[in-house]
Amino acid sequence: MEQVGELALDMKFWLVFAIAFLCMIANGPISTFVPIIINGFGFSTLNSLLLTMPAGAYGGTVQLVMPYLAYKFKNCRTWIVFGAQLGTTLAALLLWLLPRSAKAGLLFAAYILPSVGGGYAVLMGLQIANTAGYTKRSIASSGLYIGYCLGNFVGPLVFRKEDAPEYAAGFVIVVITSLAAGVLGLVYRFVCVWHNKKRDNAGVMEGFDHAYEDDLTDMKARTIFYEDEESDGLTALMAVSLFYWWAPRSPSTVHRHSSWWWTSVLIRHAQQMNLHREPTSAQVLSGTLNLSLRRRIWWTAFARERLTALCQSKPAIIDPDDCNIQELSLSDFPSDPRYRRKGEIFIQWVRLCMVIGRIAKTLSRSAMPTTSCLPPDHHRQELVNWVNSLPLHLQLPIGSARTQNFDRDVHQLYLPYLTTIIVLHLKRSANTLPEALPPAILAASCIARIMRDILSRGNTRFLMAISCWYCGTAFIPLLQACRIPHLAKDANDCLDILERAVEELQLMWGSANVIREGFKRLRTASNEATRPARSQTSSIPDETSTRLMEPSPTHTECQGMKDFGWMALFPFVTQQTGGIAESLLMGKQNGTASRGFLSPDNFLFHDNIATQFEDLFEPFVDYRLDFMVPG
Repeated sequence: MEQVGELALDMKFWLVFAIAFLCMIANGPISTFVPIIINGFGFSTLNSLLLTMPAGAYGGTVQLVMPYLAYKFKNCRTWIVFGAQLGTTLAALLLWLLPRSAKAGLLFAAYILPSVGGGYAVLMGLQIANTAGYTKRSIASSGLYIGYCLGNFVGPLVFRKEDAPEYAAGFVIVVITSLAAGVLGLVYRFVCVWHNKKRDNAGVMEGFDHAYEDDLTDMKARTIFYEDEESDGLTALMAVSLFYWWAPRSPSTVHRHSSWWWTSVLIRHAQQMNLHREPTSAQVLSGTLNLSLRRRIWWTAFARERLTALCQSKPAIIDPDDCNIQELSLSDFPSDPRYRRKGEIFIQWVRLCMVIGRIAKTLSRSAMPTTSCLPPDHHRQELVNWVNSLPLHLQLPIGSARTQNFDRDVHQLYLPYLTTIIVLHLKRSANTLPEALPPAILAASCIARIMRDILSRGNTRFLMAISCWYCGTAFIPLLQACRIPHLAKDANDCLDILERAVEELQLMWGSANVIREGFKRLRTASNEATRPARSQTSSIPDETSTRLMEPSPTHTECQGMKDFGWMALFPFVTQQTGGIAESLLMGKQNGTASRGFLSPDNFLFHDNIATQFEDLFEPFVDYRLDFMVPG
């Protein structure tokens, strides 16, 4: 009831409700009286029914075209709603004022009368996009449907039998209500603009303003957890694991709503319940333990922490030496084939996160002279072992120009793998961007290929929040590749894909807003820096530019890589994977793999990863950016 009360005080909800009610009054003549109205023009009953077919075709078309226009062009939804209402208003005016002898004009008016349908389709998406909180959004959608039903109830009542065949009174009401609905759509627009300006003046990022206060359900859930109202420990842990996905504030600020916080809470409570230890035989025989659920919860917490350790350069809480819990197996998942397949992918994801955790530990300690770290080739070999251990049906199917066997879960499985390769092969330099070795650029192009497959199938809604960080990490080597002549075109195409993916992620995750702005700024700065350099090299070829275009010793001869064949990291890549893959593979075969690349002294990050990315993506409206998980 508190959610209902909150919604009842929201002016935007009542505006949408009024628009739905008023515009659906026109649906009375559309759905019920159009054949009767056409019959009143002097046509027979059969011909009247046949002449309604174009009206149905028009109505169905506008319901497809208008939402597409709203999707294609930003910030135009209220104008589309207004335009749809103008179409219905014009139709009602013509049906009211034209003489009965003007059959062509009357038929035209009857055909465009369903314009309201396209506007209503846009209105449904508009309300959902501007309502925060799952519970509140569900109630708001129900309210919109109630307005729709009331309008359809009132519409037929205004077309009285005694007004036939002109139905002047009915069309007058349709003119007034349709025009009023269109005007209210513009009022809704300016109310939203006012709210946005108010938020911007307060210096609050979009997607973070009052997100918790707006969703009372989540506030109650946290209260239930902190007050120990849930007696079953495993149920409480499952609930806390879901809190991980609700993190609308910046991870760079200290607060008790971040994914890092909830992962830590989950781990500490799981350790307190001894989930990190395999139960004794006596405990198993008691039959009170759900071993499969315990393992799934524990390994979820473990994998999330390892990913966060790489993304945020945070120390891990879990020490594997303190744990003796068994690794997951397919028997820990339901017997349904769908769940078994997802379980198999989950098991491989956990194993990958084990490797990522060890890499994150090495990177975070590499700047400490007194700390011994594993050699980089050891970590590369761990990644190679993981990718080669995958069964055939879990291998990334991007070896051809088009992906035939697309599985969004398999595609997402490779995103952290490729991102880790990038992090291993970047070096912060004195230049604007870190220097990227060929493995980093190839991995980034593979991430762009994965995002292209996901975008083309409309599957971005299934992407996790950490996908923002994956895209941001891939952006860096691709931006450097734009400065290499034989890679520039393909690298720019990949950057376009990443920008499009981040635009879609903006609809779900607040951190994508800042990353999108960072993309724009860095890409603009890179283009401006490259333009004068090109003009200079075209007129006066100096020694440096000549060296860049000549074959040079391959990057595998850089420190720590001279004995490692980095193509072993990409068993799924062929020359058909993409333009960058083709150039790098051909260059490697011809011994010119590093043509045009910079030559870093070392390929590892020796400083804090998050700090380096923060240097690249400077603050926007006083907001510190970190590529972190989630949201």
